[in-house]
Amino acid sequence: MNPDLSPLLKPIFKREFLINKAENALEQGKLEEAREAFEKVYNICLEIGDESLAIEYRNKTEKLKSILK
Repeated sequence: MNPDLSPLLKPIFKREFLINKAENALEQGKLEEAREAFEKVYNICLEIGDESLAIEYRNKTEKLKSILK
């Protein structure tokens, strides 16, 4: 599906892109890059009202922050 068809779908496509980016970064050991992507996913989830996923990605972000300290 083309994200240009509906501006409402753009955040969902961006979220999926960022999730893939974060997972790839984790696989490559790029923890800071993964943390940044997960934080963006968290914010998108809040923006679109998906609280359950927002909590999941907030937890992933916080876990990576604690590892990076």
